[in-house]
Amino acid sequence: MKITTTLISLCLLATPVTPLIAAETPDNKQQTKKQPEGPAGYLEMVKEFSGKCMGLRRGDMRMMMNNHPDKAIQYRLVRKLAGKRQASIIQDTIKPGSEGHKLGCELLDDREQTWEIVRAQYVEE
Repeated sequence: MKITTTLISLCLLATPVTPLIAAETPDNKQQTKKQPEGPAGYLEMVKEFSGKCMGLRRGDMRMMMNNHPDKAIQYRLVRKLAGKRQASIIQDTIKPGSEGHKLGCELLDDREQTWEIVRAQYVEE
């Protein structure tokens, strides 16, 4: 009898104890996704396959999209090539639900080309 009690005690000690914590569900999980702040938060640069960019420059086309449900956004971008700011400035207005505006290829002569949003504001259509 003593041996049985000792074995049961050893088994209980060897069993891992898991704390009883409520599982995270969508109902009790805190909302961590932020809403976009201002017009610039609704602008998104996306990649799109382009034969021109793939054939000549081995990169994808970059496009500017407006994700706002009902407001047009006027934006101004500066272009950077290999990390250096270029003289060109892009300024345009993009309507909600439009196909997007083509900015250019992400690679030029094997150098990375990027665009940075300098200004964005809502405009009346």
